[in-house]
Amino acid sequence: MNINSQRIRRLSKESIWIATGQIISMLGALALVKFLTESLQPSEYGMLALGLTITGLANQVVMGGIANGIGRYFLVAAERGDMNNYFRTAKYIMSYATIAVAGLATLAIIILTLIDLVQWIGVAIAALVFSTLSGINTTMNGVQNAARQRATVALHNGADAWLKIGFAAGAILWFEASSAVVIIGYSVAAIVVILSQLFFLFRLLSLYPVKINSPLKQKYWVKKIWSFSWPISFWGVFTWIQQASDKWALEYFHSTDEVAGYVVLYQLAFVPVSLASGLIVSLISPIMYHRAGDAKDGSRVGAVYTSTKYITLFVFLMSLIGAIISLFWHKEIFSILANGQYNTYSYLMPWMVIASGLQACHHVMGVRISSIMKVRSIMWAQIISALVFSIINILGVFFGGVEGLVYGFTIASFLYFLWIMVFSNILNPSSRLI
Repeated sequence: MNINSQRIRRLSKESIWIATGQIISMLGALALVKFLTESLQPSEYGMLALGLTITGLANQVVMGGIANGIGRYFLVAAERGDMNNYFRTAKYIMSYATIAVAGLATLAIIILTLIDLVQWIGVAIAALVFSTLSGINTTMNGVQNAARQRATVALHNGADAWLKIGFAAGAILWFEASSAVVIIGYSVAAIVVILSQLFFLFRLLSLYPVKINSPLKQKYWVKKIWSFSWPISFWGVFTWIQQASDKWALEYFHSTDEVAGYVVLYQLAFVPVSLASGLIVSLISPIMYHRAGDAKDGSRVGAVYTSTKYITLFVFLMSLIGAIISLFWHKEIFSILANGQYNTYSYLMPWMVIASGLQACHHVMGVRISSIMKVRSIMWAQIISALVFSIINILGVFFGGVEGLVYGFTIASFLYFLWIMVFSNILNPSSRLI
C-alpha cells in the first residue's frame, strides 16, 4: 500500500508538471498563430510554412532518429551504471548529425542556385540552422524526459513556445516582416533554450558516478543507438514527404495564400490536440520503457500492451470530444485565435481534430513498438504508409483544394493508425488484441 501510494504521488506530480508544460506550450503556439497571421501577409505566412518543411526534412532524416535512439537508451545506460560513456557517445553522434545538416545546407544552396530559385536560399539556410538547433533541443529534452525530470522538460517546452514569439517579434521590428526573418527569431529562441538545457543536463550528469572512459563501451553505445535510430531516419525521408506533401501540393496546384489558409486550420485544429496527446506520450514513454526493460520478459511486455491499449482508447475519446466542441464553436475559435481573413476555413476544423486524434493514437502505438524495441520490424510498413498518405494528400488537393485535402487527410490518418495497431499486435508474443 505504501509503495502504491508513493507511486501514485510521483505519477501525479509528474503529470502536473507535464500538463503545465504542455498547456504553456499550447497557449504559446496559439498566441504565435495570432501574432504571425496579424504580422505577415498570407503569401509570407504560406512561404514560412513551406520554409519550415525544410526544417522538417532535416529533423526527420537526421535529427529525429538520433534523438529517439539517445532517449531510448538513457534508462538502459542508467541501469548499467555507464552514464559517462553513454553521454560521450551521445555527444559524438550529435556532432556528426550537425555536420550532416550542414551538408544538406550546402546542397540546398547549390540546387536552389541551379534551378534559379535564389529567393529561397535565405529561407532554406535559416530553416536548416533552426532544424539543427531544434534537433539538439529535442535530444536533450528526450534525455531529461527519460530521466523523468518533468519540471525541467515543462520549463523548456513552455519557454521555447513563448521565446519564439518574443524573438520573432523582435526580428520583425529590427528587420522586416518576412518568413526568413521569423525563422531567424525562432533560431535565437532555440539558442537561449539550449543554453538552459545544457545547465540542467550537466546537473543531471553529476547525479551519476563518473567511470573511466572506455572506447570499447562507447563503440557499444554507438552500435546500439544507431541500430535503433537508423530505421527511423530512413523512413524519415518518406515521413517528411508525407508531412510536406499537403503544403507543397497546395502551392503547386493552387497558391501560397491557400497554403497559409490550410496551415492556420492545421495549427488551430491539429496542433492543440497533438500537443495534448504529446502530454500523454511524454508521460508514458519513460514509464513504458522502464516497464519493458530490455523487452525479454513476456510479463513486462504484456503490461506495456495492456497499458497502451487503454491509453489509446482514452486519447481517441478525447479527440472525439474535441471534434464535437469544434463543430459548434469553430467560428468563434477562429475569430479569437487568427486574423479574420482565415475564417472561411473554420468549418473544416472538426475533421482536422479527428485526424489529429487518430495520429495521436498512432503515436501511442509507436511508444508500444519502441518499448519492445521492434522499430526495425515496422520500417517498410511505415514507408509504404507514408507514401500512401502522400498520394491521398495530393489527390485531395487536386480534386478539392483545401477541403479535399482535409477529407483525404482524415481518411489517411485513419489508415495510418490502423496499420500500426495491426502490426503492434502481430509483434506481441501473447497476441493480445488492442
